[in-house]
Amino acid sequence: MRIVRRVRADVAVLLLATVGAGACVEAYDGSNVQLDLARGVQVNPRGTETPEPDQPPVNTHFALYAVDAVYRLNADGTQALDASGQPIIERTYLFNVKEFVVRPAIDTSSPCLIELEDTLYPGLHVTQIAAKVREATGIADPFNANCAATDTDCNNRVTDVLNADRRVNNLALYQGALKAVTSFANFRYPAIGTACVGMAGADPLLIPPPSCMDKDSNAQRLSLCKALWKANPDWYEGSDKVFTLPLSGEFFGMVDGSNPANGGFVGGSSFFVDDNLVGLDAFLMNWQYDDLDHDGQPDFPASVPAGERSDTGYTYMQGTPRSVARGVITVPLAHPTNPRITARLAIFPNLGHDDVHF
Repeated sequence: MRIVRRVRADVAVLLLATVGAGACVEAYDGSNVQLDLARGVQVNPRGTETPEPDQPPVNTHFALYAVDAVYRLNADGTQALDASGQPIIERTYLFNVKEFVVRPAIDTSSPCLIELEDTLYPGLHVTQIAAKVREATGIADPFNANCAATDTDCNNRVTDVLNADRRVNNLALYQGALKAVTSFANFRYPAIGTACVGMAGADPLLIPPPSCMDKDSNAQRLSLCKALWKANPDWYEGSDKVFTLPLSGEFFGMVDGSNPANGGFVGGSSFFVDDNLVGLDAFLMNWQYDDLDHDGQPDFPASVPAGERSDTGYTYMQGTPRSVARGVITVPLAHPTNPRITARLAIFPNLGHDDVHF
């Protein structure tokens, strides 16, 4: 069973302690966390974009924290109240429940948005699929292919080009409209090469540029990307084919929105944690700088004063449990000032002893 180790919020944040398992196998006693993020929840800025108001800066991620408060007591053991009749909190403890990222469902600028082995062109960068199909079919203009009505092969090749065009056209739509909730890793792709395989300046240790469509460049790209994914299994690389099956990492769900390809609703995310999230006083969704230099500390920009650097990050949303019905803990979350940034937590705790939901 997982139990909470209290940690002073103004000192540090630790994970939960685990009671060692005995000779028998214990039931999973964790929780399922369902997080519904409203449309106003933002992704990080891209590249050198200037953050919008309330938008977390570049190279940051989110962390869900649970808050355990210790209340001041009177001499008779009752809770001490302030002038407004609210219990007085003497100190608080935080523990980290889950770190995750809200990002575009796919990233066309990624060097590893590629086709896998089970496709016609393994290792091809997805943005080049229309160009590659034209190269393979010999049809440059599908609307002027001059196929006879009875020429099945020619008409099939035209269909292939049209399908490839539609797929490429949808990439920008997916990237702009769909915000995925994904696993988090302190990782970024290394610099990519400047030449295709076999050309002057090509480097066998670098991912070829996306524009390289030849078989050898595709093979090198596939090999290097898969090696990077294996070394960084929590790094998320989305797929435009099936959103729930990313090329790498974990897909937890999406921010509320609509699929630009068909207008269908998307939204809701879910993940399991080993912690039994009961008896807690509040929850925070903080953003925090990544640790890309792997020194164990967030990479605070030099512009952030030392006195403003926080080990637990910066509050994006917060909320307190309001209802418990049939074993479900419901927590509305809200940004301190922006009414468009909201979320709702539904927590199914104590799953190892759940006699309500299953």
